[in-house]
Amino acid sequence: MPSDATFARRGAKNNLPGGAYRNHFENRNWLAELDHLLFSLNGRATRLQYWIVQVAYTSALYFIIFVCRALGKGLHDVSSTPAAATALVPALLALLLILVVFAMVVWASFAIHVKRWHDRDKSWTWALLGFVPIVGWLWQSIECGYLDGTLGPNRFGPSPKGITGVVYGNA
Repeated sequence: MPSDATFARRGAKNNLPGGAYRNHFENRNWLAELDHLLFSLNGRATRLQYWIVQVAYTSALYFIIFVCRALGKGLHDVSSTPAAATALVPALLALLLILVVFAMVVWASFAIHVKRWHDRDKSWTWALLGFVPIVGWLWQSIECGYLDGTLGPNRFGPSPKGITGVVYGNA
C-alpha cells in the first residue's frame, strides 16, 4: 500500500447517501439548508460555516444590546410624563420580540457548536464546555474554530467538505 494518502473529492454528482454534501452554488433550496445549519443538532459543519455563524451571532447580540439600551433610555425619558403607561405597551412588545430573537440566536450558536464537535468526531456533550468560563471558552474556540474536522465520513455523517474517503496512490 502506498504511503501517500490523498483524499478524493466528489464531482458534480451527489452520490453520498441522503445527499449530505451540497454544492452551495447549485442548491436552490438554500432556506432549508440554512434552517438545518442554524437549528438542527444533526450533521457536521465546516470551520467557515462556524465562523460565519459566530460573526452573525456577535452582530445580533450587539444589535440586541443597542435596542435594549435605546428602549431603556426611551422608557426613562417617558416615565416622567403622564402618558408613560401608553408608552409601556410597545416597549414590552419590543422586549418580548428581543427575547425571542435572543433565544433563536443562542440556539443557533449552540447548534453550530454541536455540528463542529460532530465534525471533530466528538459528541454533542462537548458543546457544554462553552459554559465553563475562560478555559472552556478557549478550548472550544480552538477546537471548533481552528482545528480541522475528521477527514472523510465519521459516525455523525459524511464530510461537509465533500471528502469521501482515502484513495491510495497518485490521484
